Amino acid sequence: MESESKKANWTLGISLFAVAIILIFWFKGCDNNVETIKVPVPEVKGKFDPVKPIHDTIFLTKFVKSKPIQNSNDEFAQAEINRLLKEYNDLDAAFSNANDSLQQIIYSKVIGPKLFSHTFNNDTLNATVKGIVANGEVDKLKLDYTIKTRSIDVKVPQTVFRLLGGVEAGMSKSFNNFNAKANIGFQNKKGNIMTISADSDQRFYLGYSMSIFSIKR
Repeated sequence: MESESKKANWTLGISLFAVAIILIFWFKGCDNNVETIKVPVPEVKGKFDPVKPIHDTIFLTKFVKSKPIQNSNDEFAQAEINRLLKEYNDLDAAFSNANDSLQQIIYSKVIGPKLFSHTFNNDTLNATVKGIVANGEVDKLKLDYTIKTRSIDVKVPQTVFRLLGGVEAGMSKSFNNFNAKANIGFQNKKGNIMTISADSDQRFYLGYSMSIFSIKR
């Protein structure tokens, strides 16, 4: 009787130790971080058809420096106006002091049509602005752009927990003893599965299946 008791205690101890090891491995598999992969984004090209931009006429006078542009908080515009004011005054002085033939040349140069273009380029975008100036203002403006090929980090959704259920049936070699077993499984992020089973002979099982390797495509 005492021997059977010791055997039962030994069996219980071994079982508890096995359960502890299985639980440690299973919960360790739950600590896997979310997988992040780089996804390539293809190049995109596009353009905007030529349009005539809206113009806001600003009269360049000596008051522009002391009085900011009305209804504008654009520091860039204000700085450009201050720069152009000097150029305007220099051109106005040159025009006033020129003879008639030279004035005609200056006038023709100012109002004559001119083509312009500029390319903006960085790691993600290449954009070219093109246009034509006629009669002293921008008559047409267009934009061609290319969004460059790049990679973005994407977090791949992962299964945190999955519950599984199954049934197994067995037969002895001589086909005279039938046995059946039902199980419930718990799967973690890494694909490792812990199972709890019971068979028709009233035996209970605790199992652990570890992912050895996987093939992805």
